[in-house]
Amino acid sequence: MSAPVLLKPSEYQGAQGTAVAGRIVICSTQEVESRSKTSSPAAPSKGKGGKGKAGKATLTSSSTKIELHLSATENASEVLYVEAWGELAQQVQKKCQIGDLVTISGGTIISAAQQYSTSKLHYHLRLKGVWGVQVIIAKVETLPWSLPPTTHPLVPLVSLSRVRDRQQICVAAVVVENPGSSERLTSNGTASVCNAIIQEGMTRVRCAFWRDLAEKLASVAVNTCILLYQVLVSKKPGDTASWELGSWRGTQILPCPDELAEHVKLDLTWFATNCMTICRHILTSFPVLVHIIINVVLFSKVFECSMLQSCYCPCLLR
Repeated sequence: MSAPVLLKPSEYQGAQGTAVAGRIVICSTQEVESRSKTSSPAAPSKGKGGKGKAGKATLTSSSTKIELHLSATENASEVLYVEAWGELAQQVQKKCQIGDLVTISGGTIISAAQQYSTSKLHYHLRLKGVWGVQVIIAKVETLPWSLPPTTHPLVPLVSLSRVRDRQQICVAAVVVENPGSSERLTSNGTASVCNAIIQEGMTRVRCAFWRDLAEKLASVAVNTCILLYQVLVSKKPGDTASWELGSWRGTQILPCPDELAEHVKLDLTWFATNCMTICRHILTSFPVLVHIIINVVLFSKVFECSMLQSCYCPCLLR
């Protein structure tokens, strides 16, 4: 059998002799419960000559589900959501792990975007059929194009103004404030919430993580660089320049790879070191502009350097 033609997710259409290829950047499993009703034997009748009515018993079963995100390049438009259920999910779990370069052939194309995914494609892939015959996953060492990063494509915090409301993204940032978790009363009872502040470059964003994820975020020390996968961007009503990152069941809090963490922290260090010099230059060069800015930020530590981009200046705290 000849090797399949390897394609990026945006090029793949499920044609015979082709396979979609990329790096596994997210892999999660869960047990999904399903309920079915079955008829039970008729109960003895208490009436004269009557027959008991058959009841219905509810049976509960569970099935394993695995969700993969396959990234072919550093561009978020080349991320594909792949899912499998039952025994096939277990086979995929044994075969694959995060970081693997793989090719997938034989999956069923579902012509609909997956709601709970960072993928921007118009379709997602569902693995169905016989493992090794109809569904084939192979590990590879290289791809016909340049290798994708080891992490999911990341969205810079400064670019949140271009992200639509309730869109899922992945980010890398430093935790700069962490008040820990607290209890809040919700419609479903009390729940833990953590409102930590993260920063990348000049941009700071608040996180609103709930329940188990709140406790996990609360345990992250200040000045730690982390990866936040599959977080929801929420734009605050009536304020196009204000947003926060929220959690849901697919959100993951992961350690940031050393090389990436060093880069993110370097940006933070550069900004903190040079901010005073930059602001002093503005003070001496543009006194009228400075007068306007001071009045704008008189009661705030955060100012808007553009219509949609929130920037943080430590000099305003001095």
